[in-house]
Amino acid sequence: MMKHILLFILLVIPAASMAQETSERYFKDQSLRKETPKEKAAYAKIETRHADGSVTNAVKNLRKDEIIRSQTYRGAEPVGVWIIQYGSGPKPIDYNFTLEYSGDQCIGAQKLIISDYFADNDSIGYKAPKIATGEKSFNYFLGTNIVYPAGALREGIQGTVLVNFTITKDGKIEDITVQQGKHLLLDKEAVRVIRKLKLASPPTLSGKAQDFCVTAPVGFRMM
Repeated sequence: MMKHILLFILLVIPAASMAQETSERYFKDQSLRKETPKEKAAYAKIETRHADGSVTNAVKNLRKDEIIRSQTYRGAEPVGVWIIQYGSGPKPIDYNFTLEYSGDQCIGAQKLIISDYFADNDSIGYKAPKIATGEKSFNYFLGTNIVYPAGALREGIQGTVLVNFTITKDGKIEDITVQQGKHLLLDKEAVRVIRKLKLASPPTLSGKAQDFCVTAPVGFRMM
C-alpha cells in the first residue's frame, strides 16, 4: 500500500509543477471596452500564468476561434511567440530567444573600416551580401521589420541599441550580441529583427567570401 501511495506522490508532484493557471473575461468588441456574459461575447481576454513565471495575455475572436493578439512576458522581458495585429491580419513575432550582452566584437571574424556592410565598397574590393527578402538597404530592412514595443511607447523610451553579429562566409547571421543596450524592451526587439535577417549571398573581399564582424546601430525614435 505504501508503495502505491509513494508512486502516486511521485506522479502528482511533477504534474503539479507543470500546472498553469488560466482565467478568461468576455467582451463585445476587440478593443475590450465593454465586458459581457460569455454567451453574448464576441471576444475573450485570456490570461495564462505559466509554471516558469511567464504570463501570457491573449485576445481571442470567439466566432472564428482565432487568437488575434497575444503577448508573453517573464517579468519585464518579452518572451515566446507573440501575435500582433499588422496590416490585414494577425502576425507572429518571435521573442523565443535569450539576450546575450557582450563588449567583444565577433571573435574570429574580420572587422573592416567601412560604415555599411550592406553596400559595395569598390575602393577595397568589398561586395556586399544581398538581403533575401529584397530590401535594397539594411536600414530599409530595419524600418520595415521593427515593431516598436508598446510598453516603450507608453513610457516614452527611445534611443539606439548597438548590436554585434557575424555575417559568415556562407551568408548566415550568427553570434548576435548586444554591445550597448538602451532598455530591455528595445534590446529584445533589436535582436529579434537581426535574427530575422536572411541573406541571398555572402559578403566577399577581393572575390573571396569571408566571415565579417558587423556592429549595427538599431535606432528607435518616436514620431
